[in-house]
Amino acid sequence: MDARKDWAKHTEIGMVIRRCETKGKVTEERAYHLGSVNTVEDYARGVRLHWGVESMHWSLDVTFREDANRTRSGKAPQNLALLKRVAMNMVKKDQERYPQKKFEIQKVFSFSKTRLS
Repeated sequence: MDARKDWAKHTEIGMVIRRCETKGKVTEERAYHLGSVNTVEDYARGVRLHWGVESMHWSLDVTFREDANRTRSGKAPQNLALLKRVAMNMVKKDQERYPQKKFEIQKVFSFSKTRLS
């Protein structure tokens, strides 16, 4: 097994600096990436897309406790994941149409104790 050919296509190193302010305290984090993009704009777009996906997974975990879910057999994991995403999108769309209606998603949808098989 020669790993050099797998790394040959990675021709750039990128760095992202994330700054976050919480309760008046500013924190800074640096992340480095190896890649093979042609422009800085392509790199920035890729980083934003990645964090969009991470944000969605975080929302699903907080709302539906996805990390604690133990549904593993048959088609149940895919079906449950699809239902959770549909529910999350419905709530987001409703909040966009009616922003004055603030409600907690956890009170509306609770899959934490439901087991589908």
